[in-house]
Amino acid sequence: MASIRQAIAASFLSRYASLVVNIVVVMTISRLLKPEEIGVFSICMVVIGAAALLRNAGAGEYLIQAKELPPERVRNVFTVLLVTSWTLALVIFLGRGYVAEFYRHPEVADILLIQTIGFVVVPFGATTFSILTRRMDFSTLAVINLAGALMQAVVSIGLAAMGYSFYALAWGSVAGMATPPLVTVLIRWHLVEWRPRFKGITQVLSVSLAYQGTNLISYFNINVSELVMGRFLGMAPVATFNRARSVTQLFYKLVMEGLIPVAMPAFAEHLRQGEDVRVLFLKGQVLLHVIAWPFFAALFFMAEPFVLLMFGEQWMASVPIVRVLCLACMVGFVTALANEVVKATGRAGALLKMEMALTLLRIAVLIPAAMHSLMALAWVMVASDVVRVTVQVVFLNRIIDLPYHQWVHQGWRSVPVTLVAAAPAAAMYFTGHMDVATDTPFWELAILVGLTGAGCGLCWLAAVYLFGHRIRDEINRALAVGGALLRKFT
Repeated sequence: MASIRQAIAASFLSRYASLVVNIVVVMTISRLLKPEEIGVFSICMVVIGAAALLRNAGAGEYLIQAKELPPERVRNVFTVLLVTSWTLALVIFLGRGYVAEFYRHPEVADILLIQTIGFVVVPFGATTFSILTRRMDFSTLAVINLAGALMQAVVSIGLAAMGYSFYALAWGSVAGMATPPLVTVLIRWHLVEWRPRFKGITQVLSVSLAYQGTNLISYFNINVSELVMGRFLGMAPVATFNRARSVTQLFYKLVMEGLIPVAMPAFAEHLRQGEDVRVLFLKGQVLLHVIAWPFFAALFFMAEPFVLLMFGEQWMASVPIVRVLCLACMVGFVTALANEVVKATGRAGALLKMEMALTLLRIAVLIPAAMHSLMALAWVMVASDVVRVTVQVVFLNRIIDLPYHQWVHQGWRSVPVTLVAAAPAAAMYFTGHMDVATDTPFWELAILVGLTGAGCGLCWLAAVYLFGHRIRDEINRALAVGGALLRKFT
């Protein structure tokens, strides 16, 4: 458990450093580019993101969960990554015109062409990256991720300021993809394996393709809304929805992007040692509930000044969408770690079937909603998340024999903490203090959001100790470690 905590700490350090960089980029780009420009790029990135999952071919998950990892298996994985990446680069190159024609924007073809460069270079660092994840060497991964984030920020902001429109984001994305492989090779060259090996590759594919399918379907389950909107509502609504999602995704960047890379390796290690993975899973879910629910509850009430602070007045149309997506996120986090624990058990085929069914259902209801309005689409996402969570609870009961009453028993403890933590933001909202003018100075917005957020944080901490929530022990442990380190250096 101590090694897991250390890995989580290193992973969070990496993600927080990258998050600071990303926030600067988002705040700057939102003021340099128009909604239509960001909408065009957003559509391209959904397409590229799906191709990236195909490119990975589930090979990363294979390297992480495999019980044994001889050198020839690493070479097999590199071969899979090399072939799929270069093949997809060719497919994107040949098909970019059709995508541009579908969305009636010729610039889409140019952006997709630029993105193919990243697909050529990524395989040369991908296997080493997965091996470092398997070893939970998140200190090294922190350096790699931060280097990529900094390079993407410099290129994106620099070119946008020079007037390169959405091409600035495209070249920044390529710089962000190409930098991590280079840094990986430079600092962990002894782990690099670039010799292709086709013998035995079917053993890798038999496992990795199921993971690939699951990841791809999960991705479309999350991003299909933007693809549908781009076709039926236009690029400006896509950008508005994208900005609303970027607000709610702050929690994913603050917490989940630090936790998820550790979750699957930790679950897999527990299973390899013959331990009961349900104990670790439930503990992780409980800790997530008590952090995620108060965050989204407070954000629901603070949405208006927060959006104005982050993006500027041209993005105020996203505020109602932010509030609805906060509700969707609160529902979704009930089973946030479900897929990771199932992947660790090796039941990728069953997970794939579940994700496929849920995604088809989501698409079926999103298309008519997207043809109506952004708000209709957002509410449909809430409803589909309720269905998704219900199915996942039943699914986990069958896969790891997790009783239904355990969800209720573990989850209810976070409800009073959520209510107390969100109280300051709710009070400010209902007294009208969250109704801000679009010309409110930046510093006033920063003070309003900062003080309200601090009040929510203090109420959250008080509620944790008042109600004796399980996260209290983790806080005490962190304070003890911090105190020991402070005494060591003083």
